Amino acid sequence: MKIYEILSNPYWMPSSLSFEEIFFEEISEHTLKQSSFLDQRAVGKTGKSIKVPIRHLLDNCHLIDASGSINHIFHISHVGSTFIAKLYDEFFDTTVYREPTAFKGLAFLCRETKNGVTPFGPEELSRLYNLLCKLMMRGNKATIIKHSSQNLIIPDFNAAMGVGPAPVLFVYTPLKKFLCHGLASPGLQSDAVNGADARIKFFNSTSTLDTVALRKMSKIQQISLIWVAEMIKVLARFDEERNDHLLNFDEVMSSETKSEMINILSTAFDIPVVRSQIAKIEGSPIWEKNSKGLSEGGYASRQQKISQTEVKEKDQIIAGMNWVANLCERNIMFRPLLKYIE
Repeated sequence: MKIYEILSNPYWMPSSLSFEEIFFEEISEHTLKQSSFLDQRAVGKTGKSIKVPIRHLLDNCHLIDASGSINHIFHISHVGSTFIAKLYDEFFDTTVYREPTAFKGLAFLCRETKNGVTPFGPEELSRLYNLLCKLMMRGNKATIIKHSSQNLIIPDFNAAMGVGPAPVLFVYTPLKKFLCHGLASPGLQSDAVNGADARIKFFNSTSTLDTVALRKMSKIQQISLIWVAEMIKVLARFDEERNDHLLNFDEVMSSETKSEMINILSTAFDIPVVRSQIAKIEGSPIWEKNSKGLSEGGYASRQQKISQTEVKEKDQIIAGMNWVANLCERNIMFRPLLKYIE
């Protein structure tokens, strides 16, 4: 297969990186529409794959048709970002990639480059980021990348590439709502345990007075640490001068109508709503699905669980909020989080 066939065919999706190669998998026309995540859960893959040397791709990056726009969604974990991505896919004339694994590979390379164990320097990582973006943009009028929360560590390479700053959408929820959801969500609780090592290392490397240790942390503290570690990264990336949008998911979903929500998303990236969909917004079944599109209930079910947990687990929630507030007061790098606790 010739290099131009890979670079020009959007159905060849980059899925993983090594120090020498990019691994491509062939997807179908159904993959992006029907997959909540583009990892092992993605549907519609053909089973065909190919490895291409990174250097070869970088040398031929200029051959990629990437004349459209690209925007990025970053978020804290378990906050409705997958649902936001589905709304863009449903109501806007844009191609949406939900957590493409190639960018997770880039995040890994960025972390390992800092540790001095990869052959890449900052300039080469910038070129690699540009390559991945162009591969996602192939032939699209508008492209949206919904990142994994792991990708919050990826540097902002746009300035290094000389690319004009495009607005970024950041999705979050205040600590109180996050704890209410966390105590009702087995998936979030599992994440709090499985991802604790990286978050503890980040906290301990950033704080000025306090350190935390897994063996001494309660469940509510482990859940709280997800919010602390990821919110500080969100706020560090947020750029008001770039016209970034900081979206409080639970506040917007509970206070705005469905049409107003879509208008907010349209404004965030300056992408118009598909005209044929305007009349269907309020009655679309997408609102009755959960964020992964797997069951009925949608946001109303999430909000009901949050409200019930807020009453049932009041003492735990207050304890978690007080723990975070105390850490933020004592450790100056976390002070910006205080306004987002409740």
